[in-house]
Amino acid sequence: MDIRTRLFLIVGSIIFFVFLISIFKKSKISIDMATLWIVLAFAMVIISIFPEIIYFFAGLIGIESPSNAIYLVVIFIMLVLIFYLFMKTSILENKLNKMIENFAIEKEKHKNEK
Repeated sequence: MDIRTRLFLIVGSIIFFVFLISIFKKSKISIDMATLWIVLAFAMVIISIFPEIIYFFAGLIGIESPSNAIYLVVIFIMLVLIFYLFMKTSILENKLNKMIENFAIEKEKHKNEK
């Protein structure tokens, strides 16, 4: 890997990591999502410093090109993240429906009391 590319990846990864930490400190993101993103940012820093890791895992899996291994990992992470977000959305939708039902029941009780 070219030294300029490596330096660009290292600096970009560190900036991303610091940005995530600052957002986490301001409590603009939930702890579970922040943990996921911080682990990914830390992995980016490690991989940008030691790109041989990708070559090792690509060879271990049997993938000839390390870039294809990176794409495979990124696609897998995105699928897991999408599934997690759909799961959270479903939970919030169920909670909202229960709140609406409770509100309607309380409104009807209040209406009958008058």
